[in-house]
Amino acid sequence: MLVTAAHEGNLPAIKELIKRGHLKPKSPNLFFKTHPLFAAIRADEPEIALELLSAGIDFTWMDHGLVTALHVASEVELDDVIIKLLELGANPNARDDDIRSPLLWAAWAGRDEIVDLLIERGAHSGLGNTRSPSVITEAIRGGNLDLARRLITRYDLSSTAIVKSLQYMPIAWNGGISGRTFALNLGIDLDNDNYLFDAHAFGGEK
Repeated sequence: MLVTAAHEGNLPAIKELIKRGHLKPKSPNLFFKTHPLFAAIRADEPEIALELLSAGIDFTWMDHGLVTALHVASEVELDDVIIKLLELGANPNARDDDIRSPLLWAAWAGRDEIVDLLIERGAHSGLGNTRSPSVITEAIRGGNLDLARRLITRYDLSSTAIVKSLQYMPIAWNGGISGRTFALNLGIDLDNDNYLFDAHAFGGEK
């Protein structure tokens, strides 16, 4: 019942169900295959999500793909919900079964402000680790090249770790596009030993 009310944006029903002790369902709703908090976030109902969080709902629940409420909120850009989740102790570095954190979800969705917020709250960029995606590769995979350029400037492209992340990222993690192609989309030729290390050359801003 909580999931249905959250999905429908029915705040009075949510409050009534909380009063009746329906706050912590024993299992996810089988129809929506989700959790009340997830339903509220995906329905773009921040007021309901905050009501559930304030009432003490379990925000640590993960779906079958290891996706957390913070992942979902980061993709749809619910600032207040994200801040509340972080205040309650949600892990900004939780990884889903594709090794993607809430920061990477936000980068893929092009949520610039959320990307900045999560980085400020301790989210790891994933840069320098060639065994998993990074915030830059996810921004590019989502078609958000301006965000990717800004992030490259933020982290300073002269860092060997960033270049390696672009150069060696497996194609399977990039939607069929190699790290080299990603780099070329940003004007970086990884096959050229003399490619520029100046982040400003790629249109980013400090």
